[in-house]
Amino acid sequence: MARKDNPSIKAVIPKEEFATLWQDNFVIPKGAPHKENAEKFIDFILRSEISKEITLERQYPSAVEEAMDLLPEDFRTEMDVISKDQIKPESYILDVGEALQFYDRVWTSIKQ
Repeated sequence: MARKDNPSIKAVIPKEEFATLWQDNFVIPKGAPHKENAEKFIDFILRSEISKEITLERQYPSAVEEAMDLLPEDFRTEMDVISKDQIKPESYILDVGEALQFYDRVWTSIKQ
């Protein structure tokens, strides 16, 4: 965590409008051959104690609020996590309609 090396680094929400750049998801593809095992794995990962351990190891905030509560106070402070109360629901990316084809072409050209 960069903040350990430089305490002046903090997470901030810009005053200007912004959109979240990512969100994490667990998905099971339609027709997955081991759907029950995938569901068990997701349930395992989302257990508070397991999510806490992942957060301690990866130093990446957990979406499992109970896991964040289990973290040592100094660790939570160092993470400087932006709370969900600070993020407005309208700040998430919305459907861009026909512009999606344009964005897809641009992203494809970047990946090549």
